[in-house]
Parts: sequence; C-alpha cells; structure tokens
Amino acid sequence: MLGVKWKNVYNMDEKGLQIGGGRKSTGEKYLFGRLDPSKYKSRDANLELVTIIECVSADGVALVPGFVFQGGSSLEVEWLEVDDRIIVSTSPNGWTDDEICLNWFKSTFIPQA
Repeated sequence: MLGVKWKNVYNMDEKGLQIGGGRKSTGEKYLFGRLDPSKYKSRDANLELVTIIECVSADGVALVPGFVFQGGSSLEVEWLEVDDRIIVSTSPNGWTDDEICLNWFKSTFIPQA
C-alpha cells in the first residue's frame, strides 16, 4: 500500500449507546426454560445517549476512547479521573459534532498516533 506501514493506517468510528437499554435490546442474553410461561425481562426506559469514539491502527493498537455524554456544558469530576488521555465532552443530544471531533483529533489522535 504505497509503502505506508500498517501501524500508520487507522480506522476511527463512533458508537452511540443508550444508557439503560432504551427502546432496543441491551445485548444481554436471557435464558428461559422451553416450557416456562413467564418469558419476560425488565428494561430501563432511559433514552440518554452516550457516544464512544474509538480508533484502532491496522496492526491492532487501540487508542484510548473518547466519550460524549448528553447534557449541557457541565462535566462530572469522576468522568475525568480515569485516564488523562481520555477526552470527555458533552453535547445537547450526546452525539459528536465537528468541534468535538476536532478536539478528539488534536487531543487524542495526534499525541497517540
């Protein structure tokens, strides 16, 4: 591939997750007996979104993720105490936008890549 080393080829993506499972399944598996008439599960109706920004190089090295929480401009102190390299942001809907992505690129991708 034009002499570019695999460690210098990256894929970045984002994944939105609803806290509490929301309207769709949480991915948890439940086992029921075939003859059990009460086949149901409880689920939280919380629709709050958290977006995770992830990036991995073609040789398998993962950068630390970024997180975008739904809310205003205030961040919980605990969110920032895990790893100094992790970017934590908020947006009104929990999605990334141009400004958040540029901040992630400058603060996470460039220093780690």
